[in-house]
Amino acid sequence: MPVYNAEKHLSEAIDSILQQSYPHLEFLIFDDGSTDDSPKIISAKKDTRIRFFPSDKNLGYLSHLNKGIEISKGEFIARMDADDISHPQRFEKQINFLLQHPDHAIVGCDFHFINDSGKRINIKKPFFPTDNATIQISSIFYNPFVHPSVMIRKKYLMDLNLRYDPDFYITEDYHLWTRLLSKRKGHNLKDDLFSYRIHPNQITKTKNQKQRKGLEKLIPCILEYKKIPFDQQDIQTHKNIPLSLRHELSLEEIESIEKRLLQIRNHLIKFPKTKQEIIDHVLSHIWLYSCRKGKGIGWPLYRTFINSPLFLGEIKKEQNRILLLALFGKNKIFKKIKDRWI
Repeated sequence: MPVYNAEKHLSEAIDSILQQSYPHLEFLIFDDGSTDDSPKIISAKKDTRIRFFPSDKNLGYLSHLNKGIEISKGEFIARMDADDISHPQRFEKQINFLLQHPDHAIVGCDFHFINDSGKRINIKKPFFPTDNATIQISSIFYNPFVHPSVMIRKKYLMDLNLRYDPDFYITEDYHLWTRLLSKRKGHNLKDDLFSYRIHPNQITKTKNQKQRKGLEKLIPCILEYKKIPFDQQDIQTHKNIPLSLRHELSLEEIESIEKRLLQIRNHLIKFPKTKQEIIDHVLSHIWLYSCRKGKGIGWPLYRTFINSPLFLGEIKKEQNRILLLALFGKNKIFKKIKDRWI
């Protein structure tokens, strides 16, 4: 767990690990040159399972994450952030899964959002893949894991010489999973075992721009690992797809996404190991979320959404919501409720 000026929620985050139902663990905590009381809070915890690594310098969290991989003694490595909460059975259930599935390298879990006060926030989450086949396809378009919720089999990181790459800052976890999933399997438990804290200023325009810049560098790597043909225009279109980015799309951009999704669909169905129903399941949800970004475009958006070959299965239930977005997405009153319902 890397820590930087996290005094407000740090004690609660640490206690959530120390109170895990699976007790046999070492807890590596790296302070990254905090100027608040974070080091004092950590030092006050007298549990012998804690290994505390203070620092006078702000080196950045990636150096600490990579050091943790190197010096950890356990068979499995769990991630944790200094302001989130791991539920008591998280480690026990993730360890049991990895022990029962030795071909899997990484396991995450379902989660919910909480605010700065710890109150649960009713924000509609992105499409959440659980089994390996769905995760493999989903990872073409967005990060299929919540970073601080994962547990990884250390052996595979060491055998494959995989670490967090500082050249992919902001998308470093997504980059690591892309390389890991090209060699091994992944899974997300359906159990809600993690509280992910959202701060008032966490999603900013500046961070969104950094994410888009990071994705521009990462997307070619993803497509190469997945052996999907692409050109420069494909990269620009692909940049608009990841579900974590909060920006509005024009009808032209949405139509470009549809074209690109269909190209990828035609490529994926050539591989017999990948079931077409899984491909269609994932791509239809990507199509849904892409159309959700087209706010206030009107009837053309709605027609594009329902007339697409990607308008399949479960997402047909969402057509009324897309209609509302298309017609009223620019309305100020509507904007206040859309994140909870749309």
